[in-house]
This record gives sequence, C-alpha cells and structure tokens, in this order.
Amino acid sequence: MKAIKEDVLYQSGSFSAYLYEGPSFDHPYHFHVEHEIVLVNKGSGTLLVNDQACEFNEGDIFILGANTPHSFISAEGDEQVRSLVIQFSGTCFGETFFHIPEFRTIGKLLESAKFGLRIKSNESHVEKIIENTCISKGALSVVHLLTLLTNISQLENIEQIIPTQSFTGSQLESHKLNAAIDWVNANYFCSIDLEEIAEITNLTKTAFCRSFKKATSKTFLQYLNDKRIEEAATRLIQSEDSILKVAYDVGFSNISSFNRYFKKVKGTSPTHFRENFRKLVN
Repeated sequence: MKAIKEDVLYQSGSFSAYLYEGPSFDHPYHFHVEHEIVLVNKGSGTLLVNDQACEFNEGDIFILGANTPHSFISAEGDEQVRSLVIQFSGTCFGETFFHIPEFRTIGKLLESAKFGLRIKSNESHVEKIIENTCISKGALSVVHLLTLLTNISQLENIEQIIPTQSFTGSQLESHKLNAAIDWVNANYFCSIDLEEIAEITNLTKTAFCRSFKKATSKTFLQYLNDKRIEEAATRLIQSEDSILKVAYDVGFSNISSFNRYFKKVKGTSPTHFRENFRKLVN
C-alpha cells in the first residue's frame, strides 16, 4: 500500500493540537513530517503502521514518528469516534532543541517513535496532560507539550509496534498524488489548471480528480483553498497587511469568495479572526 503525503495545517502556533470527532476514523494511509501523539477517547479498531497492524481501544495512546506511514481504521459497528491529536515537527522549537542535555530523553523517545509506540490505558496523568495541551493557548501550550513529552519519556509500559528487526528505514513509496500536494505547498497562491496538475501526477484529469477525492476526502480545489486559508490566517496574525491584500496574496481572485470560505473554515470572518487573536495575546 502506498502512503499519501499529508500537509499538516497549523492554526496559529508552532504545533497543532486538536479534538477529532466523527462517525469513524477515515484518514487514508498517509504520512507527514511531523511527529504525532494520539489519545483515543472513544472508538476501537486497527492501526496500521508501515506493514504492521495492532488493535486500538479507548484509552490507548500512540506516538508515531515523523514520516511514519499509518492509518486508524474503525471497527465495524462504531457509530462515533473521538480522539485528541497533537502534531509537531522535531525542529518546532529549534534545530537542536531536543539534543540539549535536559531533553535528550525526549530526543530518544522521538527517535524510537519511528517504530510506532503504544501506551496502554490507565495512564490517566498522561491523558490529562494531553487534554491540557489541546485546550491551552500561547506559551502555556508549549509548557504542556514539553511536560507531556517528559512524562512519556519516563514511562516503562510503552510497547513498540514495528519489530526492530523488520524496520527498513524511512523509505517511502511515492504516491502519484504526492506530486500534486507538493505543488500546492509551493504554488498555492497561483491560478490553477487541473489539466496541468493532473499531468504532473501522470493521470488524466478525470482519474486525478477521482483519485484525489478518494485519497484525501476533499476535492483538489477544496484542499488548495484550505491551504490558502491557513496561509491567510498566518498572515493576518503576523502582518499588518489589509485583508484585501492577504486574500490576493494567497490566491483568491475576489474578496467575497475569500471572506465566505474563510468563515466556512475558521468559523469567523477574517476581521474578527485578527481582532480575536490580538485580544488573546494582549
């Protein structure tokens, strides 16, 4: 099975922490450059990590390393699932942060995470720190994340999912659609021609659109516009540019479409988003 590359979209900080709820875990078999911590609050099923499979249940905590292909598959009969997810790069606090003496145990934990790690249930103090990390903001969220990683690095009941002897490194099969995702990351602000995008994946336009929707659960245009909105949110926070300039800079051709789509994704207008963030940090 080939893994598709996922572009983790950050809301407004150096890492991503959020609640996932839905009728099932429906992410495709994928990878991303970020490390990931997942607490399963509700639901059960099978987790695929590389070519290994293990069961998961409520209360299980998983640590998945950077570029590790994985997919959570819900058990039949599950009608509602819930998990807390934290995603962060190994350099989110600086290139050598996890190499300094005080954080070397965390660095070793993250290195081991390439094998996929599972913490069985009954670690309520770790669950609480995960919850705090997901609901906190600003500098406090960083404190909670570092506290979480410190606590996990000191646990003894961590299971390795991929046997060490079967690990073949971080080589990933290249999914055809990853070329399109790489294009989005580099050229999200450009006008699009689906024929040209499909061509770089060696698929026809029809096959590309069908395959992209199946793999990501979004149309290519939805995926592109989501990326544009995340970039716009960052610019609204970090610059004094007008909302009109931000909209055009990230690739929207008219302000009304930008405002409508921004509110759909963020739940508020660009103006209120900027104002609310400034109130939060001031």
